[in-house]
Formats: sequence, C-alpha cells, structure tokens
Amino acid sequence: MEEGWLCLFRKIVDSYIFENEKLLKIWIWCLCKVSHCKYNEIVGKQTITLEAGQFVYGRNKASKELKMSPSTVRDYMEILKNNNSIDIKATNKYSVVTIRNWRKYQSLNKIFDSKTDNKMTTKKQQNDTNNNYNNINNNINNNIYNNTEDDSDNKMTTNDKEKFNPNYWMKKSSELFNKKNKEM
Repeated sequence: MEEGWLCLFRKIVDSYIFENEKLLKIWIWCLCKVSHCKYNEIVGKQTITLEAGQFVYGRNKASKELKMSPSTVRDYMEILKNNNSIDIKATNKYSVVTIRNWRKYQSLNKIFDSKTDNKMTTKKQQNDTNNNYNNINNNINNNIYNNTEDDSDNKMTTNDKEKFNPNYWMKKSSELFNKKNKEM
C-alpha cells in the first residue's frame, strides 16, 4: 500500500455506510485506493488516465485485498453505487471507480484555509482558531455525505499538491509556533 493519508470525517458514524462493517471496510478501502492527482496507469497493454478520486477496480483483486468473496465485494460496491457514493465505469477488461464528491472528502483548502484576526489576544485567538476549524469541519460534515452534487472537476491544484507533502505541514507548524512565541 502506498504511503499517505486521507481525511475521514466524524459524521461518517451517522451515515448508512457506518451501519454495516463490511460496507465501511469497502468504503475505506476505496478511499485508500484512489489517486490524489491525475496520473496514467497501465492496465494490460493499454495506458489509461485516471483523475484525482479514481482508481482501477477488479473485483477478484479487490476480494483478495479485502479478504472477502468476489460476490460480496461486487454486492457492496453496487450498494455504494446505488447510493451515489461512487460511480463505476466498466469495460470488458477493467472498471474505473470514481468517488463522488471526492473533493469534498479530501480538499485541504476547505479544511485548513481560514482567516484569523491578528489583533486578538493570544488566548482569544487560540479559542477562535479552534472554533474556526470546528465551523469549517461542521460545514463540510453537513454536506459531505450528501452525494447529490457532481464532482466532475477532480483536477488537483498546485496548492493542493503542496499540502499533500508532509514537509509542508512541518514548515507550517513551525511558522505558527514561531509566530505565537513572538506574540507572547
């Protein structure tokens, strides 16, 4: 399995996915399989282009990875499809799975970009920052499992790619820490 991380929102416990452990396992597996940016993958003798939020799917390979029967994997993937959580485009050689609203699930801009008032006291600023993040998370959570919107624009921006780099967050944390120390 490749390195990296993904966002999993707490609201999942209120979704239909959480009600069934096999469905939850397959959903998280799907989230782990998708690409975070556009790339080419070789399948057999052809190269296919996958967008962010897509992966190549074959139920036999999936069943081995998930330690479930192929029919069980197929049935639960169909449940995800019927509930508009994923789209599946099948060919005679492979299928491409697209996580619907993938940008909502994984967009770092929506999660981490917030404006703060620099004129507040340190304590007040800390409380407001926590509330801002909570408000951002609540706004995302209110829409995240409502899969009625189409997320056809899965192109990752340069800014998004930068934020997937762990060094970005180390640098950002250090900058925030140094800024707080100067304010004290």
